Amino acid sequence: MLMKRYCYYLLFLFLNQAIAQTPIWKETRKIIVSGNQFCIDNLKNIYTYNERMIEKYNAAGKLLFSFSSTNASSITKIDVLNPLRILVFYKDINQVHFLDNTLSETGIIINLADVELEQANFVCNSANKGLWVYNPQNIELLHLSNDLSILSKTGNLSILLRSEISPTKLFEFNNQLYLCNDKSLLVFDNFGTYQKSIPIECTNCFMNETDIYNVSNDSIATYSFKEKITNKQAINRPINIEVVQQIYNGISLIHLNKNQELIWLEKAN
Repeated sequence: MLMKRYCYYLLFLFLNQAIAQTPIWKETRKIIVSGNQFCIDNLKNIYTYNERMIEKYNAAGKLLFSFSSTNASSITKIDVLNPLRILVFYKDINQVHFLDNTLSETGIIINLADVELEQANFVCNSANKGLWVYNPQNIELLHLSNDLSILSKTGNLSILLRSEISPTKLFEFNNQLYLCNDKSLLVFDNFGTYQKSIPIECTNCFMNETDIYNVSNDSIATYSFKEKITNKQAINRPINIEVVQQIYNGISLIHLNKNQELIWLEKAN
């Protein structure tokens, strides 16, 4: 009997500890937006976008600027690595346009077909003022200058890594290039030289100087650059929502739902 009580006591302590370690989230603000995707720059400004429009909000959710595309094609992706030089990718017509920090067009248009890139899948800004492009035909990354000179390229990544790759996202941060690949993140230096693979998915990721955060439906995975390990933490949302996209920036869990509501959640404990 004494042993049975002791086992119940240990189970009680374990459950209490697990509950205490799972944070409770509370809604702090909510706004209605026009976009069905969003991203965050290094100043914590938020950009929502759809096929025709881009909206820029500050960290408090105040609308600052908006942009309506007059292009016949649809916006595929935007890249806000440099908030003064926002990249807008039109995949259907194989073009890249640039906006300034007020979402005004700069007049710079890059036609990727001019360098015989007929089917670029992913494009991102480069801190060196050019851009990176993933070429699926050759399974390689290209670094292009603004005048479309090829500055560097990786060569065939499947041969380099000795395995097939399935890229889902391309971005640069702190002079390193990252290619999301299935359940890992491939890291390259600013010349396109392969460095390593990080064991974390990157479907909805945000990166700062110390960590990478990726949000799935029910958990946040955090990869620490210092400790070189990945930890997962369950998400207990205060409301039941159908999430379209979500990002954790280290402070707030920001998600966009099917009602086009952008909602900020913060830890209540």
